[in-house]
Amino acid sequence: MEQGWLNRFTEDDALLASYMKTFMESTMTSVFGRRSGMVRALAGAAAVAAMVASNITAAAAAEVPDIYDPSATIAEIAPEIARETTSPDSVDLTINNGSTGAIVSLSAPEAAAERRGAGEDVSGVASPELTFTAPYLVSEREKSGDISVWNTTSSAAAAYIQPMNGGVRILTAIADDSAPREYTYHLDVPAGTELRENDLGFMIWSAENDFLGQIHKPWARDSSGRDLDTHYEWNDGTLTQVVDLDVSGIDFPVLIDPAWTYGYSYDIALKSVAQTRNLLYSCFNCYFPVEGAPSWFPSPDEYLPLIVRAFPGAPFPLDFSCYFNNEQRTVYEGYTYFNYSFRASSTHVDGFGSWISFDFSPRDPSQAPAYAGTRLVVNAYIVNSNPPGGQWLYSEFARGNWATFANNIETG
Repeated sequence: MEQGWLNRFTEDDALLASYMKTFMESTMTSVFGRRSGMVRALAGAAAVAAMVASNITAAAAAEVPDIYDPSATIAEIAPEIARETTSPDSVDLTINNGSTGAIVSLSAPEAAAERRGAGEDVSGVASPELTFTAPYLVSEREKSGDISVWNTTSSAAAAYIQPMNGGVRILTAIADDSAPREYTYHLDVPAGTELRENDLGFMIWSAENDFLGQIHKPWARDSSGRDLDTHYEWNDGTLTQVVDLDVSGIDFPVLIDPAWTYGYSYDIALKSVAQTRNLLYSCFNCYFPVEGAPSWFPSPDEYLPLIVRAFPGAPFPLDFSCYFNNEQRTVYEGYTYFNYSFRASSTHVDGFGSWISFDFSPRDPSQAPAYAGTRLVVNAYIVNSNPPGGQWLYSEFARGNWATFANNIETG
């Protein structure tokens, strides 16, 4: 009977269990005063129970993802972002190991930046190259496919630099609560640069009213899928993500991320923002150049069966069906600002979870509101890293389409 229990373990486990059984038998004999079958049975049972507990604990520990294994950690905590990984070359992303931390530079594809609106009357300009330093990233550890794995200033945290369609994400994997609560990024932007909130997160605007890029909403999630409190702080070009690791019941590891993407801006010189908004409310699909758009301005959560064809009347249109989010409108010092966004349906070619945002602001705030014109900025968060036709052709088509949108408003 006792030997049968031991046969359930490996040879090493059985040897250790035998030692434990002898120790327990000796201890219990000294307590009960004599060696007996009952004592031997109890000692054997105690030894086996200890080994079972030890094996369960070891198995549980083995299931915790290694924070230096991005594939396992992402699959465990945020599997939905795995398919967003793309080649660094496809988004013109460079990563260097500087003396003050990792230096990351992101820019729109050169060809797209030069075409300036794909021949449309209204010029479209890509946001300029954005460079930032992450001082807590101290050395590149290895490559895992297209993801770069980095050591950080804390042994309880690792970082992954993930190229994504139109941008880059820095994921930080946190092993336990000894890790820092703040993660800082120094952006190489002009003095006076500010963040303006939109549906995707925060747009980066220079003091000269130039659009510099998009920072997406922060998130933090533990291994059980629980969302943790996190937020950004901004101070003269320095972005800090703060995460709350002091709440009880966190299932480590934890994954957090900021993500950056470039976007495109279009100047509409002859219409103010208020006039632009009135046009879209009067006849939305008269100006918005996507088949399936309604004539009315969409309502929150309204389903839009949008499709895109390679040319008018072409068969096999692409599915761009989506849901309208809500419009946000503010008036500041007489100037109107408004934005709206769409979120992709489950059948959208960009992939479920994708978003696109349209922001309208004064083109030249030094002019009176009626003469300030409009600057349209289009930002997107695209899940599918391999869109139809490839990333370059797809982004060129989209960029030209939004130039048509701006031109329709200009001439409306």
